[in-house]
Amino acid sequence: MQAKIEQFRRLMGDLTGDYSGLGQGDPRFAGMAATGYPPLAGDEDETDGETLQSIATRFRAHKEEVGDLL
Repeated sequence: MQAKIEQFRRLMGDLTGDYSGLGQGDPRFAGMAATGYPPLAGDEDETDGETLQSIATRFRAHKEEVGDLL
């Protein structure tokens, strides 16, 4: 919620042309910067190859291995 308030505060400054109050408003966001944009619909997904299916398969294999030890 605080991020939304900060976003709206900055948007109001942009829309009114009053840039005097656009300094850092909330100290919790000090030093934060956007590092990129999320992918748009249709863009290639740049994942590291880890999918939910591969995680589930590894989890099942681990549980079977641990179950054999008990």
